[in-house]
Amino acid sequence: MRWGFVAPLYAREGDGALGLAGGPRASGSVDGRLEDGLHRALLAGDEAAEMLFFTRFSPAIERLLRRMLGASADCEEAVVETFHRALDRIADLTAPDGCLAWLRRIAVFVAHEALRRRKREAQRRAELPEDGYERIGDDRPDPSEGRAALARLNAILDDLEPESKLLFVLRFVEGEELTAIADATDLSLATVKRKLAKVEERVHERARHDELLKHYVPRPLAGDLMPEEAT
Repeated sequence: MRWGFVAPLYAREGDGALGLAGGPRASGSVDGRLEDGLHRALLAGDEAAEMLFFTRFSPAIERLLRRMLGASADCEEAVVETFHRALDRIADLTAPDGCLAWLRRIAVFVAHEALRRRKREAQRRAELPEDGYERIGDDRPDPSEGRAALARLNAILDDLEPESKLLFVLRFVEGEELTAIADATDLSLATVKRKLAKVEERVHERARHDELLKHYVPRPLAGDLMPEEAT
């Protein structure tokens, strides 16, 4: 995959640095089920059950949102907002075995809203340096080439429309299947494929002209050439 370098760059910076929930960090093998007893307690508005619900699932949601929004106040707020909405709509969770997937869909919409707010705010203060996005970790100078490359990639992604950035992160950072992305974004599979192809080409074009990122982006394979490279 052309973007195989992206996920390792993010992983190298560590996941879940906000530490909202405490305890061990989420992994790809997290159990996404919600037991019947806990589900019933949540439906009854039990506060202890709500805390357990947050503690169990927030590391995975934080990880997803952090990769979409960066380590920022926006991310902290988005984690909390995701669970507020989930608890308000807990009666809509008709398949508790798919609880994590349901939470991720809510988080995607929350992140989309946050990115759109950022875009509007950046447009209103276009004459000022952008300060709405905190790079992974922080903005202090770091000699690490990996961190520098990640900062360059983040800058490219920040220039995208919110939906395009979400699609790129879900596919190439989170490694989601196309069908899962379609489900999370309420887009058709054909639309996801079309939009991803467009954003991938746009990011690739900028990355291959960046003095640092061009060393991470491999040359296109035969049959996957940029138009000007085709012969």
